[in-house]
Amino acid sequence: MTEPVETPAGDAAAAASASPWAMARSLPARFAAQFSERVWFGAVVIAAVFATITFVAAGIVGMPVRDPEQRYGLAFASALLVIALAIDVAVRVVNRTLTSELRWREAFRQVRYERLQWRRYGIALIGFASFHVIYICYRNLKSYLYFFRGDVNYDAWLDEVDRWLFFGAQPGELMHSILGTGLWAHLLDSVYLVFLPFVPISVAIALMWGPSLRQGFWYVNALSLNWIFGTASYYIFPALGPIYAYSEIFDHLPHTGVARLQGWLESHRLDLIADPIGTDRIMSIAAFASLHTSIVFTAFLVLALLGYRRLTRIAFVFFVLTVMSTIYFGWHYVLDDVAGVIVGGLAVLVAAWITGVDRERLTSWRAELRARERDASGQEPA
Repeated sequence: MTEPVETPAGDAAAAASASPWAMARSLPARFAAQFSERVWFGAVVIAAVFATITFVAAGIVGMPVRDPEQRYGLAFASALLVIALAIDVAVRVVNRTLTSELRWREAFRQVRYERLQWRRYGIALIGFASFHVIYICYRNLKSYLYFFRGDVNYDAWLDEVDRWLFFGAQPGELMHSILGTGLWAHLLDSVYLVFLPFVPISVAIALMWGPSLRQGFWYVNALSLNWIFGTASYYIFPALGPIYAYSEIFDHLPHTGVARLQGWLESHRLDLIADPIGTDRIMSIAAFASLHTSIVFTAFLVLALLGYRRLTRIAFVFFVLTVMSTIYFGWHYVLDDVAGVIVGGLAVLVAAWITGVDRERLTSWRAELRARERDASGQEPA
């Protein structure tokens, strides 16, 4: 499942005989070669570095490192990967029996040889485990934010910018007056809450359904970098978000799942501030940047770059509705969403370097995808 190293055989010997300055300059290329050889290596390194930062931060504030949601544990990851693998095999077997003269047993033997490889599953599990570690670290560092930055926040400034951009109107309030508080409230509520299962499920799909493990790790590493870059933005520009800083604007909205979630998060924040050691709560309130926006944008951008046209259109609609929901319910200011797009784009670029994805590979993958679509439809895809 791994691809050969794409550097000349003499690189190591040349580096060894070079000057220290030349060796230092060659470090990025040498690390890139290592990442390129082992697609899982970058994910493990990122997780190890971020975990170290988290434990150091926990020691400084004197708080434990907690696993916020056990459903994201390795048992859950393994189950998701197994389900994704089973669906992948079943779809391929059915497709081959319907489009060829193969019997289902013969089709299963072919697919089993191609897809049921324990090595692939093991590498995928490494990817999910690394992602899970980074997610835990992200949630804990987000929880320590108040104890590092105190009551410092930029809500007033972000709200002022929002009102300047919209000629004195608050964007969320403006959306309520245009869209109403009926059908759109429930539609955007569903879109926002779909994000919660979307993340782990999309990780499992990327690692088990994709034609290449490198493609899957590119997406997974990009999501992991979203958590990391997002954490940094929280500490640079701490903010609560309109729903907590200016809650009266959103009091007239119907009682949806999002409203329940917002109340639940606020109570957890107050519990943690009151008793940071005794409680098992995790603080999850931070506005700048919007990681809902950044992660959905990451999914859209990766699909677009890989050339999955139909999925890209679906992802774009999901992205637009997600941005709307973050403003409608007061989770974020407009600048939070702008920053989220920047974070998502940067994460995709850095993950491409870490995972060894370059323009040549992207061109090759897109050509292979177009060829598969032509074989399936008998004509050039629209």
